[in-house]
Amino acid sequence: MYEKLFSNKAVLNPVDPAFNNAAALAGLLDDHSATVVAALQISDEDYTYLKAELPDNNLSLSNLGILYRNSVLARKLGLIPRISFP
Repeated sequence: MYEKLFSNKAVLNPVDPAFNNAAALAGLLDDHSATVVAALQISDEDYTYLKAELPDNNLSLSNLGILYRNSVLARKLGLIPRISFP
């Protein structure tokens, strides 16, 4: 799932090199927000809202997982209606 979302040239081309190795993620989420927004198909506003639920701003599998799960839940509940699907 990680590679399908974050290492997919159909989502973001070129792929953000920070996401090349899931085991070696480092840095801050905000420095890579464009990749996260594109991968999760959410708006910048939704990213800011969802990110507020994270324990920190680190780029980590844990935080990406939380963002993914919360974005899917929000979409299913109709809380993110402005997302467009290809």
